[in-house]
Amino acid sequence: MSISKEIPLTTTGVSHPYHLALLDKVNQLLPREGVITTAIPGLTVFHSCHHRPARPFIYKPGIAVVLQGRKIGRVGSREFYYGPGQYLLQTLPIPFYCETIGSQESPAIGVRIDFDSAIVAELVQGLPGSYRDFDRLEPTVSVPMHSDMAYAVVRLLEAGADPAIAAVLGQARLKELTYEALKGPHGHALRALAVDGGHYARIARSLKQISANLDGEFNVTALAREAGMSVSGYHASFKQITQTSPIQYLKRCRLLKAQAILSRNSCGVSQVASEVGYTSISQFSRDYKKAFGYSPTKEQGIGIPA
Repeated sequence: MSISKEIPLTTTGVSHPYHLALLDKVNQLLPREGVITTAIPGLTVFHSCHHRPARPFIYKPGIAVVLQGRKIGRVGSREFYYGPGQYLLQTLPIPFYCETIGSQESPAIGVRIDFDSAIVAELVQGLPGSYRDFDRLEPTVSVPMHSDMAYAVVRLLEAGADPAIAAVLGQARLKELTYEALKGPHGHALRALAVDGGHYARIARSLKQISANLDGEFNVTALAREAGMSVSGYHASFKQITQTSPIQYLKRCRLLKAQAILSRNSCGVSQVASEVGYTSISQFSRDYKKAFGYSPTKEQGIGIPA
């Protein structure tokens, strides 16, 4: 079901010359509808000429910059509207419903940039500031686009468009962009990922563990123990930070992985169900239809939109 609303586009930053420079760079890389990766790992460009109803995704920590059109995201009960003049900052890989609003006359055009955790950790070590209230953070937030961040995105796109430049300067440009995100108005949520001991960083590590072992045995007690927390404390922190429970997070990750596999190859449903950790085909089919609105056997004719 669509969650779109008529929200006036912000004009913050739209008239800035960097906005036009960004749009020009993206159009050079991808002049028609689609999604492409660039010469820099984690840097992708999207161009959508159609309205894409809200569908669930789990993105890696990073930012999304929409230069034309707009997107609407939902995490739990919270909604986020972002278009020209804003970027979406995501610091945890949590379930995220995303609706893309574009048309032939005004395509949705933008950039997705994944953070490198090693770069984040390195930069945080050299940044001043306290680390209080790190357990009360928003893992997904829409942030006003400032000229320093826009300039960093332009420079990153320039490197991503040229393999030779990407090989020499790609990591430096990514570090520059990460620095701008860290010093931004919601950079403390990104800093929290690199601060050992806080619940935010512990849950972040736990999310990575769950995502990396979708077909394995799921044990909340073991996850809580590895996080250095009681089971009740782990459940409470997990729900507060991710807006879902550990078992629901696991289920969402499994279904999204299954969707990606089914949409891109001809694997049978039973094989895919087993690959993502389901032991019951009927349960997998029920969960899949509840999550996406159709059975897994129909996925291969639908695919995943930009």
